[in-house]
Amino acid sequence: DPVEVQLSEIIGLDAIKNQIRGLRRTIEVDNQRGLKPGESDRPRHFILTGNPGCGKTYAARLLLPLLYKIGAVPTESYIEVGRNELVDARSEERTIEKTQAVLERARGGVLFVDEIYNLLPSHGRQGSQDHGPAALKVLASTALPTGDPLIILAGYALDLQRIVSSDIGFKGGFLLRMELPDPTPFELARMIATKLGQKGYVLGEGLTARYIADAISSMGEDWRVERNG
Repeated sequence: DPVEVQLSEIIGLDAIKNQIRGLRRTIEVDNQRGLKPGESDRPRHFILTGNPGCGKTYAARLLLPLLYKIGAVPTESYIEVGRNELVDARSEERTIEKTQAVLERARGGVLFVDEIYNLLPSHGRQGSQDHGPAALKVLASTALPTGDPLIILAGYALDLQRIVSSDIGFKGGFLLRMELPDPTPFELARMIATKLGQKGYVLGEGLTARYIADAISSMGEDWRVERNG
């Protein structure tokens, strides 16, 4: 099973893997009912949350290709965007047009909006140039059960809760809320070993994933938090 093989290559994230498996079963039932992606009346969009440095973007890049393989979207294409790709500082109208153009390019696939909190109003930006809320409203108008593309919003839990529960229009539009846990020291060590292996390096004698994990653990939680991200 290609999907299970790909899931097995992802280190940790067991709860999210199970959510993907559950979504796959739901889609299989939809297929038996003769429904194509986006034709069901249930929400189809996702929220991806986690602490700073927990690997939201990394996890999304691993999971996005799977959404096509399990039948969640009809094409393999996906687009990753942030504030710069959605907002035009010159005007609200230009921001709306820019965001609509991104949605059109992503049609049939997945639109991953990273660091969604950057679209919220900020004291650091002048009010006349802060058109992030306009982009949010355009995204919300597409985050419907039949909305195309499939949208994944990523960010911190409190910011996403603020966005989804607001009157912008996102309420009821999201099927799954995927919460990424902080990786354990052993998972971090496995990631390090895997990355080195992909670059052609081999750990020296005695330098095992467990040894690296013990070294990370010995530094204490405060040390890890300070270097998170």
